[in-house]
Amino acid sequence: MNFKKINLPKKTHFFWLILKHISTSGLLALKFFLAAKILGPEKMGIAGIVILVTSVVESLSETGMLEAVIQSHIKLNPLRSGSVLIIQLLRGGFVTVTLLLFALPISNILNSPESYSLILLAAPISLIRNAVNPGVFLLRRHKDFKKIFFYEAVGSIFDISITFTLIYQGFGPEAIVFGMILGDFLRLFMSWTFFRIPTVPNINFRVIQDLITFGKWIWGAGVLTVLLNQIDKILVIKFLGVTEFSFYQMSSRIAQLVITDGPILLGQYLYPNFCERNRISRLNLNKYFKRIFIFMIFVIFLPLIFLEISAPIIVQSFFGEEWNPMVKLIRLMAIPMYLGAIIAILLPYVRSIGRPSIITNTTILQFISLCVLSVPLIYFYQLTGMIMAISLAGFTAILYLLFNVYPLTKIILSPSKKKL
Repeated sequence: MNFKKINLPKKTHFFWLILKHISTSGLLALKFFLAAKILGPEKMGIAGIVILVTSVVESLSETGMLEAVIQSHIKLNPLRSGSVLIIQLLRGGFVTVTLLLFALPISNILNSPESYSLILLAAPISLIRNAVNPGVFLLRRHKDFKKIFFYEAVGSIFDISITFTLIYQGFGPEAIVFGMILGDFLRLFMSWTFFRIPTVPNINFRVIQDLITFGKWIWGAGVLTVLLNQIDKILVIKFLGVTEFSFYQMSSRIAQLVITDGPILLGQYLYPNFCERNRISRLNLNKYFKRIFIFMIFVIFLPLIFLEISAPIIVQSFFGEEWNPMVKLIRLMAIPMYLGAIIAILLPYVRSIGRPSIITNTTILQFISLCVLSVPLIYFYQLTGMIMAISLAGFTAILYLLFNVYPLTKIILSPSKKKL
């Protein structure tokens, strides 16, 4: 009997990005869901605080190098690669030192002294992540999603294996942090072993001035985005406590996994494709973008309906009775996640045409809206009020993005106005 050789999809195929998503976001969600069931709301709240603090400080030092390398018309030679690496190392070192120095005041501000030792433990994570070889950036630029999948999957599987080995040996929230550290160590090793490109350490940052110029807007948007994405969690911890934060965070994770992660994944696939099309023809890019955007507005609505119907089943099946307050929160959280999914499709287009300032301005507007609305709404309506605030802020951001994006596509498509 003859068996035909199975031909796997090409390295640029969306299939590999889907597998990458399953092996990273999917396994990460599974890790947190199972850990939540074992550890309970209070201990998961403490672990969530540590991850929150780490991600905030890391995002505040975002350099935008990954997006800049993908978008740039200039190739990454050894000197440019060396400058990118030095900037990334400086960023990682800054985050690590900041967490080591300010772990105690941060834990006190968040009314969680139990998180102090875990913040210290998590401090090296950013330095490890930023020490990867810049060759990993080129995988994304060249749309080598097959290698990206293997790179991320191996690290994620190792992470979750370490986490649950430690949990079943009696460790608490620190098991989650240990898993993250060792998973990132493995990714670091792989980047310098399998994806290494010639890199000459170089502190002459003028050779990457184009990347820095583009990256500063990514940094600006990144700073505002992390404040935007995390301020709700900080307010929940401060006003409502660790246990309520745990319910809120896990509800947010479930809604994001079902509704938003897919469009975010699609955005990662679309960004290098948009950039490539833009380098060839802006006209072609605009037609491609419009078709996808209109189609996705309707497609994203389907998981929202699914989540509204299945929220009680999800909570009972994966978490147990002590997590029942999440049912209502998950149903409410579906609305801002739907809005976030639409934004995730708009952003790659804006970046690909070299207009990251629009994203920064959008984030500023969304952040201001959230700040104005969140405190009074959380005061009167608790967690429901917080979700109302992020929904209204997200709707404001979409209106502003559409107001800016629509004229760009319309003018380019007009034969009489090809210059823009």
